[in-house]
Amino acid sequence: MGQLLPPVFVGIAITLLVLLGNVKTTWSFSAFSVLIYYTITSFAALSTPAI
Repeated sequence: MGQLLPPVFVGIAITLLVLLGNVKTTWSFSAFSVLIYYTITSFAALSTPAI
């Protein structure tokens, strides 16, 4: 359940931005959230022990 929460939160935030804001702001937020996601997964991959 904990792994499902961040994508759901980002999806809700993007939906609210689309409904309340403009497309450029939504696009920027979406791109930034993808960069944060890849940063977290890269650090997680670096911290796992080699097999």
